[in-house]
Amino acid sequence: SHMVADVPVGVFLSGGVDSSAVAAAMARQSSGPVTAFTIGLPGNVMDEANAAQRTARHLGCNHQVLPIDLDQARDAVPAI
Repeated sequence: SHMVADVPVGVFLSGGVDSSAVAAAMARQSSGPVTAFTIGLPGNVMDEANAAQRTARHLGCNHQVLPIDLDQARDAVPAI
């Protein structure tokens, strides 16, 4: 019922178990590919983009990765 909307619905996919389970549930219920979004931290040990990419590929998701660096993330916090 959370996927019923008058706008496209996507999932934030971090590469962890929780977001992977949500993406899998959405993929199972969706009539088409689910769009999954991941924030990548290139060169950082906290970057889960590769794990998210593997999960998205396995689930058949349309995967969008936004690479940012930690300075960009820190600077965005006040606006968020």
